[in-house]
Amino acid sequence: MSTIVQESSARAAEPLFRFGLIADVQYADREDGHNFSRTVERRYRQSRKIWEAACRWWTEEGVDFVAQLGDFIDGVNREAPRAEAERALAALLRPLEGGPPAVHLLGNHELYNFSREELEAGISLPGVSTPFSVVAPRALQSRSRSPHHRRAFFDLSPCPGWRVLVLDPYDISVVSRGGGRPGVEVGPEGLDAAAVAMCQARNPNDILAGDFARGLPEGPPSRWLPFNGALGAEQLRWLRESLRQSHEDGEQVVVLSHVVLHPAATSDSNCVALLWNYEEALSLLREYPPVAVLCGHAHRGAHTVDEASGTHHLTLASPLEVAEGGDASAIAEAMPDGSLRLSSPWACRSQGSGAAAPSGAPCCAWTGARSPLPREPAAAQRAVCSWGEACPLATEDAGPEPLFAVP
Repeated sequence: MSTIVQESSARAAEPLFRFGLIADVQYADREDGHNFSRTVERRYRQSRKIWEAACRWWTEEGVDFVAQLGDFIDGVNREAPRAEAERALAALLRPLEGGPPAVHLLGNHELYNFSREELEAGISLPGVSTPFSVVAPRALQSRSRSPHHRRAFFDLSPCPGWRVLVLDPYDISVVSRGGGRPGVEVGPEGLDAAAVAMCQARNPNDILAGDFARGLPEGPPSRWLPFNGALGAEQLRWLRESLRQSHEDGEQVVVLSHVVLHPAATSDSNCVALLWNYEEALSLLREYPPVAVLCGHAHRGAHTVDEASGTHHLTLASPLEVAEGGDASAIAEAMPDGSLRLSSPWACRSQGSGAAAPSGAPCCAWTGARSPLPREPAAAQRAVCSWGEACPLATEDAGPEPLFAVP
């Protein structure tokens, strides 16, 4: 049975391992622009600066690895010759040289710029010692259950007693093969026909045209968009077996995914960035609950606790869209008591606030359990934060654009 982690005890113990966190950097060497609906400004070059500052911070802090949750470079790079995407990717990878190993998740923008085949095989770039790929990095494969698994879903064990499960939410998707943006560089003949039919049957708009979200019902039906996807049957079997094995071995589990797995962990619970078959995924997570599910894709931060399992679902904000001079990186620490603690260079400051706690101080401690249901009610699974009401995980009024989490 899980227990609430008190701030004093969370600070007293040394973490078992630490990893850097960031999502949706979406860098392109171009002037600032806007999202597709032209409602949010996108600061492409600022996003790179935030990434570079995060790399310095992670290296100084000596994290064990970095989890880059997908959409590393923006699809607009595809508008230029391939060399533009490669230059953008190399520019982001160079700050990692000599630093911690990186886990790169598969996002839709990876598939807009490159094919799945080359993303899984590895893309060699000038001035970068390690090819960019979305499979398990060799430096972290020693305790993997499947060290030779060269797919975009895999497991890692940073230390005994803990397991990280990385998902491929584009296993079934319109863009599963990659190579370009659907309806732009890639026509119907280059897309996954079954996935196109699945999405199109649930969306009255032309999903290969620019107005594919127009008029969709609010809530989970709005997830049927071409930039989302689903876990395939093989991956679902792997996920269940991985969770079951970790439960039997007494391991704590953290799940990483680019696409969000819980409706309430999307921006304002709008479900626009939600996994197509989220119900199947949640069913497995409720059978053998992990400590936390960490995602990106939505661009705005969100946080919820699943009432059925007590698992925390956290969606990180994108550095592409934070306020000028802002930040969107974090460090996660796995604690001996089974909790996961987050720190941020802005100390969990929301963009609408001028206050900041000391750099690198712990943000929130979350509890996990080694046993499946029943667990403590979700109301008891609260975050413990050094900044009290200033923490965006602890208040419903945390400003218009929080750093990386808003309930």
